Amino acid sequence: MMKAQGIKVNENIFNSLILGHEEAGDMARSYGMLKVMKQWGLIPSQETYLTLACAYAKHGEWHNVEKVMAESQAQGLGFKDGDYLELVYILSEGGHKEHIGKLLALSHPETEEFSSMASHLVVRLVNSGHDDVAYNLVQYTVD
Repeated sequence: MMKAQGIKVNENIFNSLILGHEEAGDMARSYGMLKVMKQWGLIPSQETYLTLACAYAKHGEWHNVEKVMAESQAQGLGFKDGDYLELVYILSEGGHKEHIGKLLALSHPETEEFSSMASHLVVRLVNSGHDDVAYNLVQYTVD
C-alpha cells in the first residue's frame, strides 16, 4: 500500500510503529521493530533508540531502558543529556519516578547546556503536576 502511494519506508515510519505497538501494550513488537528495520536496510539512529527507551520507560520497564541504552552505546551512538532528561519526563508521567536518580547519575549537570535543558524540563514538569521531580531536578543542578 505504501509503495502504491509513493511513500518510502524510512526511520520515522518505524519510530511510529514502535510507538503504536507501545500504545497497544505490545512491547515485544515495539522492540522487534529494530530487527524489521534492519531487514529493510535501515540502521536505527539515536532517535529510534530513544523512542524505544521512552516506550519502555512509560511502562516502568527500567531493565529494558538500560538494555536499549546499552545497545545504542554498542552502536556508537550513546544517549546524551537531552535524552536522559526526556526519559526523566516520561518516567514522571508514567508514575515510575523511582528510576529518575539512575538517569540523572548518567548526566552532566555541570555543563551550561544541561542547565538550559533542565530549566525547560522543570517548566514541563511543573505544568504536568510533577513539582517534586522539578524541585529535585533544580536541587541536582545546583549541587
